Amino acid sequence: MHSTIHRVILFSCAALLCTAGPIEREDTAVFLRHPQEQFCSADFAVRAEVLPKNQSREENHKQSIFEHDLKIYHIYKGQEKFPEITINITADNGSFVKAYSVHVELRSSTEYFLAGSIKKGEILLNQRSWIQPWKEVTSEQREGIERFYGRNCECHITPACFGATDCVQPLKGCQVSHDYHTMQQFYQGCEWRYSYCKKNREATACSWQETAEYRNCRDKVLP
Repeated sequence: MHSTIHRVILFSCAALLCTAGPIEREDTAVFLRHPQEQFCSADFAVRAEVLPKNQSREENHKQSIFEHDLKIYHIYKGQEKFPEITINITADNGSFVKAYSVHVELRSSTEYFLAGSIKKGEILLNQRSWIQPWKEVTSEQREGIERFYGRNCECHITPACFGATDCVQPLKGCQVSHDYHTMQQFYQGCEWRYSYCKKNREATACSWQETAEYRNCRDKVLP
């Protein structure tokens, strides 16, 4: 597939409170939900590189504005939504121009996996989005992105609902307790790195997929 270069503008300002500076998403991604849920609730998902040229930052009393050029390597989700986006660049595999991020700064010359929203013809990236350096996406997560996440969006994992997609008759079996300690272990644990929540054959319930790396990780954690 041919790669495509897109111009992206990133605004850094929280919805309710603007802060002094952006969070740099250069290292490990900060997950508020399991990657599967973030993928399922996203309008688009792509693998893209932030190019070093044509980067700029504009400051005012309300927000920091970041402008980047992205080179798109692959579109995993949202191809059908791209015609809705304000387009200045036309290409074979779709184009987008603007992306708005909530207190997030991307690193130049870095390849990312990006999954976010499309609002009123523009790209939105915020702290609920999946923004992670591609080299840190595990092989199990890559397989989920390419094959399994989208097929199992009915599965219920985290206790809170974030939008209609997460709350439409969720199937139980992988849900996580509301307990803070349990949630903290989960977000840094084996499930979100090495597994995905899969429906059974009857599509009546879900369970964690037992990949080799998931079993190995669990064996190290469990007493």
